[in-house]
Amino acid sequence: MRSSRTRHDAPSPRGRARSAHSHCDDSGETLHKLLASSLVDASVLVDAGCGRGAHLAGTAGGRAVAQMRSSGGRVVGLDIDPDAAANPYVDEFHVLRDDSWPLPSACADIVFSDWVLEHVDRPEAFFRECGRVLRPGGVLVARTLQRWSPAGVGARAVPNRFHPWLGARLQPGMHEADIFPTRMRANTARTLTGLCAGAGLDCETHVAPGLGGYAAGSRRLGAALNLVERRLPPSMTHAIIIVARKRPISIR
Repeated sequence: MRSSRTRHDAPSPRGRARSAHSHCDDSGETLHKLLASSLVDASVLVDAGCGRGAHLAGTAGGRAVAQMRSSGGRVVGLDIDPDAAANPYVDEFHVLRDDSWPLPSACADIVFSDWVLEHVDRPEAFFRECGRVLRPGGVLVARTLQRWSPAGVGARAVPNRFHPWLGARLQPGMHEADIFPTRMRANTARTLTGLCAGAGLDCETHVAPGLGGYAAGSRRLGAALNLVERRLPPSMTHAIIIVARKRPISIR
């Protein structure tokens, strides 16, 4: 199921990427604080899987994006859905028709991706494009569903054809049109860290809860799900957030 739109492994030995795991109180709050802090000196943000903008509405990240735009910065939106062109946070929009992003190399300070990676068929290509479009020192900030979280296990167990119906009922306000097939091909800390390393990115990962968001609007059920999640190991926590910085060009 699309987690909002949408095993805690050892770090990969590949490259210089590192995995600094930390427990966070809330995935959305943590994600948008990380995004806002990354935007301080940024002028171009690429929102990969931008949707119609609901993921930024009313958030610290959304306010930071608005401030960046008011200061002359711009947001480039990418999505497979043409309706995402209506996203109010986007200044330039491109429909994705294949793995390549229609953007020049080293054009962006930030790549942002929220509840998208669990739907990506070819994550190697996604991270390759992230590394290509980021300038040296640029940052990828992303949130996705953990493979071994209850929601991750459920998303793989339930056939994709049932996800729109189920997601719209478990998450009030979710539209069936915004729920995409789940792939879960990059959804452990080890896999994400390795993919970042292969794309020239040094990665930190954070895990954060969020199971209560599937309580179908019931506060009591949400509280119960949150209690259950607090007793789970980090590998089964709902979300994983990555902050990955592109390595500077070394001059020999």
